[in-house]
Amino acid sequence: MPAYNDEALVLRTAKLGEADRIITLLTKNHGKVRAVAKGIRREKSRFGARLEPFMRDNLQLYQGKSSLQVVSQAVCTAPYATAIVSDYEAYQAANLMVETADKLIADDGDALPGQYNLLLSAIHALATYQHPAWQISYSYVLRALAEAGWRASVSTCVVCSRNSNQCDLAFFSIPDGGCVCADDQSPASVPISAEQLSQLRALSLGDWEQLKPQPMKPVLQIVENWAQYYLEQSLHSANLLHSSYEH
Repeated sequence: MPAYNDEALVLRTAKLGEADRIITLLTKNHGKVRAVAKGIRREKSRFGARLEPFMRDNLQLYQGKSSLQVVSQAVCTAPYATAIVSDYEAYQAANLMVETADKLIADDGDALPGQYNLLLSAIHALATYQHPAWQISYSYVLRALAEAGWRASVSTCVVCSRNSNQCDLAFFSIPDGGCVCADDQSPASVPISAEQLSQLRALSLGDWEQLKPQPMKPVLQIVENWAQYYLEQSLHSANLLHSSYEH
């Protein structure tokens, strides 16, 4: 593959050898990419802090001798990490989002503009303190999974398709795909109150005006369980963020 330029968000980094790092990126036009930043851990590295998690960069990359690509140039276009790492709750929320993106998106080179723009908007909102961090992160998790094809039904029963004006949507079933009325509940269903369902619906739509300032723990648990079920692995970052809330 010849050298190419792309815009990217840094998801995570890992040490490689004595001076290099493996950088996991979500790019605008090439999907998820794993690349080497050579010499980045040296004191006089030309990359500086531009390839830290949550940074938005314009990059030049090329295919290395291994399966990894190589970052040859990096220009920071939005230093989101600066604001995020200075706020512990925002940092926890950002980790939840990038972990979700990393586990959700395969590194097959396919462009995923919907996923890229969704994560970019969420990281930007987090870094500019537009909404409480928990709202941004849990809404992102639900919408990223919906973008991938796993959209939770939060307005109608997944079995009979009736809405809350036609039946009592008193249960939620993750294996069945969303809320379930009292008549159609299954062994996999768990009770959900009207208020909890309203908050879950607001998170899935990014309806910030309808969300309460403080989260409801049962709602957070549903989002985490939804992600774990469809990703087939747990989100470790959710444990720290979830434990920060008492209600």
